[in-house]
Amino acid sequence: MERLRKRVQMLIVDNDRSVVEAIQNCFPSSRYHCTTTTRAEGALELMKHTRFRVVISPARLHGMSGTAFLHRGRMRNPHAAFLVLANQVEGTLAAEALQNGASGCIYRPFEPEDICASVERVLKQQELRLTEEIFDTLSTATLRKRVEHLHNVLQQSELPNSPTLDLLIAGLDSRQSEMNLHSLRVRNLCVLLAERCGYSKEKVPKLAESALLHDIGKIAVPASILLKPGKLTQQEFEVVKQHTRLGHQVLSRIPHLQHAADVALSHHERVDGTGYPFGLTRDSISLEARIFAVADTADVITAGRPYSLPRTMAQARAELARCSGSQFDADVVDVFLTISDQEWQLTREEVRRQYQALQPFFKQPAAFIGPLQQLAQ
Repeated sequence: MERLRKRVQMLIVDNDRSVVEAIQNCFPSSRYHCTTTTRAEGALELMKHTRFRVVISPARLHGMSGTAFLHRGRMRNPHAAFLVLANQVEGTLAAEALQNGASGCIYRPFEPEDICASVERVLKQQELRLTEEIFDTLSTATLRKRVEHLHNVLQQSELPNSPTLDLLIAGLDSRQSEMNLHSLRVRNLCVLLAERCGYSKEKVPKLAESALLHDIGKIAVPASILLKPGKLTQQEFEVVKQHTRLGHQVLSRIPHLQHAADVALSHHERVDGTGYPFGLTRDSISLEARIFAVADTADVITAGRPYSLPRTMAQARAELARCSGSQFDADVVDVFLTISDQEWQLTREEVRRQYQALQPFFKQPAAFIGPLQQLAQ
Protein backbone atom coordinates (compact mmCIF):
# COMPACT_ATOMS: atom_id res chain seq x y z
CA MET A 1 0.00 0.00 0.00
CA GLU A 2 2.83 2.42 0.80
CA ARG A 3 4.35 1.85 -2.64
CA LEU A 4 0.95 2.32 -4.27
CA ARG A 5 0.33 5.64 -2.56
CA LYS A 6 3.61 7.04 -3.87
CA ARG A 7 2.68 6.44 -7.49
CA VAL A 8 0.62 8.83 -9.59
CA GLN A 9 -3.02 7.73 -9.53
CA MET A 10 -4.38 7.99 -13.09
CA LEU A 11 -7.77 7.05 -14.52
CA ILE A 12 -7.96 6.13 -18.22
CA VAL A 13 -11.40 6.06 -19.87
CA ASP A 14 -12.30 5.33 -23.48
CA ASN A 15 -15.07 3.60 -25.40
CA ASP A 16 -12.50 1.29 -27.01
CA ARG A 17 -10.68 -1.19 -24.76
CA SER A 18 -7.69 -1.33 -27.14
CA VAL A 19 -7.23 2.45 -26.81
CA VAL A 20 -7.35 2.19 -23.02
CA GLU A 21 -4.69 -0.50 -23.08
CA ALA A 22 -2.52 1.43 -25.53
CA ILE A 23 -2.55 4.47 -23.28
CA GLN A 24 -1.87 2.40 -20.18
CA ASN A 25 1.17 0.86 -21.86
CA CYS A 26 2.67 4.33 -22.28
CA PHE A 27 3.19 4.71 -18.52
CA PRO A 28 5.62 2.67 -16.40
CA SER A 29 3.99 0.97 -13.44
CA SER A 30 6.88 2.05 -11.23
CA ARG A 31 5.64 5.66 -11.44
CA TYR A 32 1.97 5.39 -12.41
CA HIS A 33 -0.92 3.38 -11.03
CA CYS A 34 -3.42 3.27 -13.90
CA THR A 35 -7.07 2.40 -13.36
CA THR A 36 -9.00 1.72 -16.56
CA THR A 37 -12.61 1.46 -17.68
CA THR A 38 -14.71 1.75 -20.84
CA ARG A 39 -17.84 3.01 -19.06
CA ALA A 40 -18.59 6.62 -18.12
CA GLU A 41 -20.70 5.70 -15.08
CA GLY A 42 -18.07 3.22 -14.00
CA ALA A 43 -15.43 5.95 -14.16
CA LEU A 44 -17.58 8.31 -12.06
CA GLU A 45 -18.08 5.57 -9.50
CA LEU A 46 -14.31 5.04 -9.30
CA MET A 47 -13.85 8.77 -8.71
CA LYS A 48 -16.09 8.57 -5.67
CA HIS A 49 -13.53 6.37 -3.91
CA THR A 50 -10.14 7.40 -5.33
CA ARG A 51 -8.48 10.79 -5.67
CA PHE A 52 -6.99 10.62 -9.14
CA ARG A 53 -4.35 13.15 -10.12
CA VAL A 54 -4.96 12.70 -13.85
CA VAL A 55 -8.06 11.58 -15.77
CA ILE A 56 -7.82 10.85 -19.50
CA SER A 57 -11.18 10.60 -21.25
CA PRO A 58 -12.60 11.03 -24.78
CA ALA A 59 -14.54 13.95 -26.16
CA ARG A 60 -17.47 11.55 -26.69
CA LEU A 61 -18.50 8.72 -24.36
CA HIS A 62 -21.21 6.09 -24.82
CA GLY A 63 -24.30 7.36 -23.05
CA MET A 64 -22.79 10.67 -21.91
CA SER A 65 -21.27 13.73 -23.53
CA GLY A 66 -17.65 14.50 -22.81
CA THR A 67 -18.61 17.84 -21.25
CA ALA A 68 -21.15 16.22 -18.92
CA PHE A 69 -18.55 13.66 -17.86
CA LEU A 70 -16.02 16.42 -17.25
CA HIS A 71 -18.50 18.41 -15.13
CA ARG A 72 -19.49 15.44 -12.98
CA GLY A 73 -15.94 14.18 -12.75
CA ARG A 74 -14.60 17.52 -11.52
CA MET A 75 -17.25 17.58 -8.81
CA ARG A 76 -15.92 14.25 -7.51
CA ASN A 77 -12.20 14.87 -8.11
CA PRO A 78 -11.90 18.67 -8.06
CA HIS A 79 -8.10 18.64 -7.96
CA ALA A 80 -7.63 16.18 -10.83
CA ALA A 81 -6.26 17.25 -14.20
CA PHE A 82 -8.58 16.17 -17.03
CA LEU A 83 -7.05 15.50 -20.44
CA VAL A 84 -9.47 15.06 -23.35
CA LEU A 85 -8.88 12.66 -26.26
CA ALA A 86 -10.23 14.00 -29.55
CA ASN A 87 -9.84 13.41 -33.27
CA GLN A 88 -9.51 16.18 -35.82
CA VAL A 89 -13.27 16.45 -36.44
CA GLU A 90 -13.96 16.86 -32.72
CA GLY A 91 -12.22 20.22 -32.44
CA THR A 92 -15.39 21.97 -31.29
CA LEU A 93 -15.95 19.42 -28.52
CA ALA A 94 -12.31 19.72 -27.43
CA ALA A 95 -12.58 23.52 -27.27
CA GLU A 96 -15.77 23.21 -25.23
CA ALA A 97 -14.01 20.86 -22.80
CA LEU A 98 -11.12 23.30 -22.39
CA GLN A 99 -13.57 26.10 -21.68
CA ASN A 100 -15.17 23.93 -18.99
CA GLY A 101 -12.01 23.18 -17.08
CA ALA A 102 -10.09 20.49 -18.97
CA SER A 103 -6.33 20.87 -18.57
CA GLY A 104 -5.48 19.93 -22.14
CA CYS A 105 -6.37 18.01 -25.27
CA ILE A 106 -4.62 15.04 -26.88
CA TYR A 107 -5.41 14.58 -30.56
CA ARG A 108 -5.68 11.17 -32.17
CA PRO A 109 -3.72 9.47 -33.55
CA PHE A 110 -1.27 10.07 -30.73
CA GLU A 111 2.30 8.98 -30.16
CA PRO A 112 3.35 7.62 -26.73
CA GLU A 113 5.79 10.53 -26.37
CA ASP A 114 3.00 13.05 -26.90
CA ILE A 115 0.65 11.59 -24.34
CA CYS A 116 3.43 11.17 -21.76
CA ALA A 117 4.52 14.79 -22.29
CA SER A 118 0.93 16.00 -21.80
CA VAL A 119 0.60 14.10 -18.53
CA GLU A 120 3.98 15.30 -17.21
CA ARG A 121 3.01 18.87 -18.09
CA VAL A 122 -0.21 18.80 -16.09
CA LEU A 123 1.54 17.10 -13.17
CA LYS A 124 4.06 19.94 -13.02
CA GLN A 125 1.22 22.47 -13.21
CA GLN A 126 -0.46 20.70 -10.30
CA GLU A 127 2.68 20.84 -8.20
CA LEU A 128 3.10 24.56 -8.81
CA ARG A 129 -0.55 25.22 -8.05
CA LEU A 130 -0.37 23.16 -4.88
CA THR A 131 2.66 25.11 -3.69
CA GLU A 132 0.84 28.39 -4.34
CA GLU A 133 -2.23 27.13 -2.49
CA ILE A 134 -0.13 26.05 0.47
CA PHE A 135 1.52 29.45 0.66
CA ASP A 136 -1.79 31.24 0.22
CA THR A 137 -3.19 29.17 3.07
CA LEU A 138 -0.17 29.96 5.23
CA SER A 139 -0.41 33.63 4.37
CA THR A 140 -4.09 33.92 5.23
CA ALA A 141 -4.03 31.64 8.26
CA THR A 142 -0.84 33.14 9.69
CA LEU A 143 -0.57 36.67 8.41
CA ARG A 144 -4.20 37.54 8.84
CA LYS A 145 -3.76 36.89 12.55
CA ARG A 146 -0.26 38.30 12.83
CA VAL A 147 0.04 41.18 10.39
CA GLU A 148 -1.69 43.61 12.73
CA HIS A 149 0.69 42.66 15.52
CA LEU A 150 3.64 42.87 13.15
CA HIS A 151 2.71 46.35 11.99
CA ASN A 152 2.17 47.51 15.57
CA VAL A 153 5.62 46.28 16.50
CA LEU A 154 7.36 47.69 13.44
CA GLN A 155 5.68 51.06 13.85
CA GLN A 156 7.08 51.24 17.40
CA SER A 157 10.57 50.71 16.01
CA GLU A 158 10.56 54.27 14.69
CA LEU A 159 10.46 55.68 18.22
CA PRO A 160 13.78 57.08 19.51
CA ASN A 161 15.88 54.50 21.39
CA SER A 162 13.20 51.85 20.92
CA PRO A 163 14.46 48.28 21.42
CA THR A 164 11.47 46.90 19.54
CA LEU A 165 13.28 45.62 16.44
CA ASP A 166 15.84 43.74 18.51
CA LEU A 167 13.10 42.27 20.67
CA LEU A 168 11.02 41.25 17.69
CA ILE A 169 13.86 39.54 15.86
CA ALA A 170 15.19 37.84 18.99
CA GLY A 171 11.70 36.44 19.51
CA LEU A 172 11.37 35.22 15.92
CA ASP A 173 14.85 33.71 15.91
CA SER A 174 13.99 31.79 19.08
CA ARG A 175 11.66 29.59 16.99
CA GLN A 176 14.83 27.89 15.73
CA SER A 177 17.05 27.05 18.67
CA GLU A 178 20.13 26.60 16.46
CA MET A 179 19.49 30.00 14.91
CA ASN A 180 18.77 31.79 18.21
CA LEU A 181 20.04 35.39 17.90
CA HIS A 182 21.08 34.64 14.30
CA SER A 183 19.73 37.92 12.96
CA LEU A 184 21.40 39.95 15.71
CA ARG A 185 24.75 38.29 15.01
CA VAL A 186 24.38 38.77 11.26
CA ARG A 187 23.59 42.44 11.76
CA ASN A 188 26.82 43.01 13.70
CA LEU A 189 28.95 40.97 11.30
CA CYS A 190 27.33 42.68 8.33
CA VAL A 191 28.21 46.11 9.73
CA LEU A 192 31.82 45.08 10.31
CA LEU A 193 32.08 43.63 6.79
CA ALA A 194 30.44 46.68 5.20
CA GLU A 195 32.87 49.02 6.96
CA ARG A 196 35.79 46.95 5.68
CA CYS A 197 34.32 47.13 2.16
CA GLY A 198 34.34 50.93 2.33
CA TYR A 199 30.58 51.16 2.57
CA SER A 200 29.22 54.65 3.30
CA LYS A 201 29.17 55.33 7.06
CA GLU A 202 25.97 57.33 6.66
CA LYS A 203 24.20 54.27 5.25
CA VAL A 204 25.46 51.78 7.83
CA PRO A 205 22.51 52.22 10.27
CA LYS A 206 20.00 51.39 7.53
CA LEU A 207 22.09 48.41 6.40
CA ALA A 208 22.09 47.20 10.02
CA GLU A 209 18.28 47.38 10.13
CA SER A 210 18.07 45.58 6.79
CA ALA A 211 20.27 42.77 8.06
CA LEU A 212 18.24 42.50 11.24
CA LEU A 213 14.94 42.18 9.36
CA HIS A 214 16.07 39.94 6.49
CA ASP A 215 14.05 36.88 7.60
CA ILE A 216 10.90 38.69 8.75
CA GLY A 217 8.93 36.80 6.09
CA LYS A 218 9.47 33.55 7.98
CA ILE A 219 6.57 34.45 10.26
CA ALA A 220 4.47 32.57 7.68
CA VAL A 221 6.63 29.45 7.54
CA PRO A 222 5.36 26.68 9.83
CA ALA A 223 7.65 25.54 12.62
CA SER A 224 7.30 21.98 11.30
CA ILE A 225 9.26 23.10 8.23
CA LEU A 226 11.67 25.48 9.97
CA LEU A 227 12.63 22.85 12.54
CA LYS A 228 12.62 19.81 10.26
CA PRO A 229 15.83 17.89 11.00
CA GLY A 230 16.07 16.21 7.59
CA LYS A 231 16.17 17.44 4.03
CA LEU A 232 13.14 19.47 2.93
CA THR A 233 10.93 18.15 0.15
CA GLN A 234 10.72 20.27 -2.98
CA GLN A 235 7.26 21.38 -1.93
CA GLU A 236 8.48 22.43 1.53
CA PHE A 237 11.43 24.26 0.00
CA GLU A 238 9.07 26.19 -2.27
CA VAL A 239 7.15 27.30 0.82
CA VAL A 240 10.38 28.44 2.52
CA LYS A 241 11.45 30.35 -0.61
CA GLN A 242 8.36 32.51 -0.38
CA HIS A 243 9.68 34.19 2.80
CA THR A 244 11.75 36.54 0.63
CA ARG A 245 8.71 37.88 -1.23
CA LEU A 246 6.64 38.07 1.93
CA GLY A 247 9.37 39.92 3.81
CA HIS A 248 9.57 42.44 0.97
CA GLN A 249 5.80 42.81 0.95
CA VAL A 250 5.66 43.51 4.69
CA LEU A 251 8.63 45.87 4.89
CA SER A 252 7.79 47.88 1.78
CA ARG A 253 4.53 48.90 3.49
CA ILE A 254 6.34 50.45 6.48
CA PRO A 255 7.62 53.88 5.34
CA HIS A 256 10.64 54.06 7.64
CA LEU A 257 11.70 50.47 6.86
CA GLN A 258 11.31 50.43 3.07
CA HIS A 259 15.11 50.41 2.71
CA ALA A 260 15.12 46.96 4.34
CA ALA A 261 12.73 45.49 1.76
CA ASP A 262 15.45 44.94 -0.87
CA VAL A 263 17.67 42.81 1.36
CA ALA A 264 14.64 40.79 2.50
CA LEU A 265 13.75 40.12 -1.13
CA SER A 266 17.19 39.41 -2.59
CA HIS A 267 19.33 37.90 0.17
CA HIS A 268 19.09 34.44 -1.45
CA GLU A 269 20.11 35.60 -4.91
CA ARG A 270 23.47 34.28 -6.20
CA VAL A 271 25.95 36.20 -8.32
CA ASP A 272 25.91 33.43 -10.96
CA GLY A 273 22.14 33.85 -11.44
CA THR A 274 21.00 30.57 -9.88
CA GLY A 275 19.46 32.03 -6.72
CA TYR A 276 15.90 33.04 -5.92
CA PRO A 277 13.36 34.58 -6.24
CA PHE A 278 14.41 36.18 -9.57
CA GLY A 279 17.70 34.53 -10.54
CA LEU A 280 19.55 37.86 -10.58
CA THR A 281 23.23 38.04 -11.52
CA ARG A 282 25.92 40.03 -9.70
CA ASP A 283 25.41 43.48 -11.20
CA SER A 284 21.65 43.28 -10.67
CA ILE A 285 22.00 42.43 -6.97
CA SER A 286 22.42 45.39 -4.64
CA LEU A 287 25.74 45.80 -2.83
CA GLU A 288 23.84 45.61 0.45
CA ALA A 289 22.42 42.20 -0.43
CA ARG A 290 25.82 40.95 -1.63
CA ILE A 291 27.50 42.01 1.62
CA PHE A 292 24.68 40.54 3.66
CA ALA A 293 24.78 37.16 1.87
CA VAL A 294 28.37 36.58 2.95
CA ALA A 295 27.75 37.59 6.58
CA ASP A 296 24.57 35.51 6.72
CA THR A 297 26.21 32.35 5.39
CA ALA A 298 29.18 32.69 7.73
CA ASP A 299 26.86 32.76 10.73
CA VAL A 300 24.67 29.91 9.45
CA ILE A 301 27.71 27.68 9.02
CA THR A 302 29.12 28.39 12.48
CA ALA A 303 25.77 28.33 14.30
CA GLY A 304 24.35 25.28 12.54
CA ARG A 305 20.87 24.43 11.36
CA PRO A 306 18.35 21.73 12.35
CA TYR A 307 19.83 19.58 9.56
CA SER A 308 23.50 20.60 9.95
CA LEU A 309 25.84 20.69 12.94
CA PRO A 310 27.83 23.87 13.69
CA ARG A 311 31.19 24.11 11.98
CA THR A 312 34.32 26.08 12.77
CA MET A 313 35.21 29.55 11.57
CA ALA A 314 37.99 27.99 9.47
CA GLN A 315 35.43 25.75 7.77
CA ALA A 316 33.16 28.75 7.15
CA ARG A 317 36.03 30.60 5.50
CA ALA A 318 36.85 27.60 3.34
CA GLU A 319 33.21 27.26 2.21
CA LEU A 320 32.90 30.96 1.36
CA ALA A 321 36.17 30.84 -0.58
CA ARG A 322 34.93 27.76 -2.47
CA CYS A 323 31.73 29.53 -3.50
CA SER A 324 33.40 32.85 -4.27
CA GLY A 325 32.34 34.10 -7.71
CA SER A 326 29.45 31.64 -8.01
CA GLN A 327 27.23 32.08 -4.98
CA PHE A 328 28.98 35.10 -3.49
CA ASP A 329 30.56 38.30 -4.73
CA ALA A 330 34.29 37.53 -4.98
CA ASP A 331 35.32 41.02 -3.87
CA VAL A 332 33.18 40.83 -0.74
CA VAL A 333 34.50 37.35 0.08
CA ASP A 334 38.08 38.59 -0.28
CA VAL A 335 37.39 41.34 2.25
CA PHE A 336 35.64 38.91 4.59
CA LEU A 337 38.67 36.62 4.60
CA THR A 338 40.77 39.47 6.07
CA ILE A 339 38.58 39.61 9.20
CA SER A 340 40.41 37.86 12.03
CA ASP A 341 38.93 35.22 14.32
CA GLN A 342 39.27 37.65 17.19
CA GLU A 343 37.28 40.38 15.43
CA TRP A 344 34.63 37.87 14.43
CA GLN A 345 34.36 36.60 18.00
CA LEU A 346 34.05 40.14 19.34
CA THR A 347 30.95 40.72 17.21
CA ARG A 348 29.34 37.60 18.73
CA GLU A 349 30.20 38.68 22.26
CA GLU A 350 28.68 42.07 21.57
CA VAL A 351 25.44 40.34 20.54
CA ARG A 352 25.33 38.52 23.88
CA ARG A 353 25.72 41.84 25.69
CA GLN A 354 23.00 43.39 23.55
CA TYR A 355 20.69 40.49 24.27
CA GLN A 356 21.30 40.76 28.02
CA ALA A 357 20.35 44.44 27.79
CA LEU A 358 17.01 43.41 26.29
CA GLN A 359 16.03 41.17 29.19
CA PRO A 360 14.23 43.87 31.21
CA PHE A 361 11.97 44.57 28.25
CA PHE A 362 10.75 40.97 28.19
CA LYS A 363 9.21 41.76 31.59
CA GLN A 364 7.31 44.79 30.30
CA PRO A 365 3.48 44.98 30.45
CA ALA A 366 1.51 42.90 27.98
CA ALA A 367 0.49 45.98 26.01
CA PHE A 368 4.10 46.29 24.85
CA ILE A 369 5.43 42.77 24.78
CA GLY A 370 2.20 40.96 23.85
CA PRO A 371 2.49 41.49 20.08
CA LEU A 372 6.07 40.20 20.19
CA GLN A 373 5.04 37.00 21.93
CA GLN A 374 2.22 36.41 19.46
CA LEU A 375 4.61 36.85 16.52
CA ALA A 376 7.16 34.46 17.95
CA GLN A 377 4.68 31.63 18.54
